[in-house]
Amino acid sequence: AKSSKATTARAEVERLIEESERELIPKFLRLGFHDCVGGCDGCVDLANPDNKGLREPIKEIADIVDRFKETHSRADIWAL
Repeated sequence: AKSSKATTARAEVERLIEESERELIPKFLRLGFHDCVGGCDGCVDLANPDNKGLREPIKEIADIVDRFKETHSRADIWAL
């Protein structure tokens, strides 16, 4: 069911954060904020200078987004 998939996706995000020695926490927080400017839709304009530095967290979480694309949107994963 979707709730168990959400738990699994969240566990994957938590693992990624722990493996980064928590370095990604502020970057993911910033990514979630910048994603929600104009709507939480999983889209961030990387050409906008205000979004400088967001390429790294987007790249780091891309594998998780891809693994759960059948049940979660990119915005859902970014919000976890």
